[in-house]
Parts: sequence; C-alpha cells; structure tokens
Amino acid sequence: MSSVLERYFALLDARDVDGLVAMFAPDGVMITPGGTGGRPLAGHQALRAFFAGLPPPAATHRVTRAAESDGVSLAEGVARAVPPVYFLASARLDGDGLITRWTSLVWPGLDGEQEQALV
Repeated sequence: MSSVLERYFALLDARDVDGLVAMFAPDGVMITPGGTGGRPLAGHQALRAFFAGLPPPAATHRVTRAAESDGVSLAEGVARAVPPVYFLASARLDGDGLITRWTSLVWPGLDGEQEQALV
C-alpha cells in the first residue's frame, strides 16, 4: 500500500487536479517555499486554482522513503529534473486520512555525489 505522499506525488506528476484536491480536507492548507512562494493556500478552491495553473511537468518525482504514523505522512526523494532536486515532504492528516497541512523543503541542483548521499 502506498503512503499518502506517494499517492500525492503520483497525482502531481499526472497533473490530476481533481485527485490532488480530493486528498485535502476542505480547509486543508499547502505552503511551500517554492511552489506557493511561501504563502499558505487554504481550502479546495485555492488548491484547485493552484494545481490547475501548474505548467506541464518538467520532472517526475521518485519517492525513496515514506512513512506514516499518528496522523503524519513523511516522504523524501528526488524530482527528476536537470539537475535533480532533493525533497522532503510532510503532511498532517485528519482522522479520514485527508491532508490538513502540507509542506516541503527542497535542495535544488544536486550533483551526482550529493544525490547518492541524500537518497
């Protein structure tokens, strides 16, 4: 069984807007330093507008480690871009497994040695 964040990244790479929005609680929040510019996006309407406005994917995400426990989902991996980008993502989940808060940290521009050390 895949984790919440493994499903999230598969839907993100497929640009499945409906599937992505459905992963969030109605008042779910997403905030990332890059994608949302550090600004919180709250609620299905804001999230739908964000995901619908994304350009076609320039990279695919490979989750290398994922774990879930007590309402938290964590994942790390590499976005296959040129050059590769390391990511660490975190999601808080409600009792129904919906995302209430999503964020990520990224390390852009990995060289081969860094990528091997991180993943």
